[in-house]
Amino acid sequence: MYEFNYAFQLTKKIIFNVSYHTVGSNDYPYFSTSADEFNQPKTDYNRCGQCQPELCMGLALHFYEKWDYLHCKKIENEAQFNELIEDIEELKNKYNYIEEIADDHVNDISFNRIRELSKLNPKK
Repeated sequence: MYEFNYAFQLTKKIIFNVSYHTVGSNDYPYFSTSADEFNQPKTDYNRCGQCQPELCMGLALHFYEKWDYLHCKKIENEAQFNELIEDIEELKNKYNYIEEIADDHVNDISFNRIRELSKLNPKK
């Protein structure tokens, strides 16, 4: 298993984040999702964090609802991890995205990169 961070563009203002990574001095990675809604000049967020039910729609909302039970948990089952990766591939086909992938200690995706992602025309 490896670590990853994804940012998916749902709309020009809404980003859905999916991560499995080690934070700080933790000994192991954990899974999480979050959502961000930009303010109008895209200098900050109106809302961010655990607001997926309010901000996500379609496939992203379905993904969140399916996998939220693993929030802040280590994925130890390889079959479960592989299913998660398959579902991420569906998100990658549906939405514009940025990814960071590494064998361990993956980098966070910067605010500036996420803002640039938000400027793209969303996939139809």
